[in-house]
Amino acid sequence: MSSVTINQIKASFDGMYSSKIVINENVSDEEKRNLFYTRSLAAYSIQYYCKIEPDQVVNYITDGYQDNGIDAIYFNELNHTLYFVQSKWHNDGTGGIDIGDIQKFLQGVKDIINQKYDRFNEKIKSMEDYINSAITTIGTKMFLILCHTGTQKLNPSATRIMDDFIGDINNPDKIADYFLLTQTHIYNNLLKGTNTDKINLDLMLNNWGIEKEPYKCYYGSISANDLGELWVKYNPSIFSSNIRNFLGFSDVNKEITETLGKAPENFFVFNNG
Repeated sequence: MSSVTINQIKASFDGMYSSKIVINENVSDEEKRNLFYTRSLAAYSIQYYCKIEPDQVVNYITDGYQDNGIDAIYFNELNHTLYFVQSKWHNDGTGGIDIGDIQKFLQGVKDIINQKYDRFNEKIKSMEDYINSAITTIGTKMFLILCHTGTQKLNPSATRIMDDFIGDINNPDKIADYFLLTQTHIYNNLLKGTNTDKINLDLMLNNWGIEKEPYKCYYGSISANDLGELWVKYNPSIFSSNIRNFLGFSDVNKEITETLGKAPENFFVFNNG
């Protein structure tokens, strides 16, 4: 039942953010609770991808009057990625994100890219230097997150709007992507405790061996079935320590390319993960 799932997500967000997210708006208690969970959802979506602490992530919440659909902005220096978030809290655990809200969000992102900060609230204006520094740095990627506590996927019209927007940014080079984060993703991630728990499991390693020259290296293979189960159970935490996840043209990936071109004999020992 969605109501049970939503109540458990609420309890988790209460524990993580109740002392960190302050609602200053002069609204009813019910509206304050909805604002709290909307902002908690925006914060958690960044935690989901970037694995930063709750007391840090709340500093990047931008939700409020004149946010132009952008509820959080965060630049991850580790993977050179600027994150834009739109969050929608559904108390009943149903629904999704309306096309109108998506269009507002994308227009907000476009305005930031074009440095039209006069169209935003004070929180986003105060981040102008922070955002511009990220956007104007060679190699920075952009990742747009749509998150909600319903179960609906994007309909074909919404998907087309997102694809077209990302396609325009990625012409001629891929520097942007987007993802839909739903109740299922949020609940499963909270259930697994992927922010703190380590993955500890046994796998059957076939055809294993050891290379001692030019560097010591262990190798082997696992079955595709085991790999598939690993993905289903532990994604995205299995990649949490892999800074090549959505890096694009990063320093690390440049080194991989250089190894292929200058020392291909070392490619396996340097990049066999």
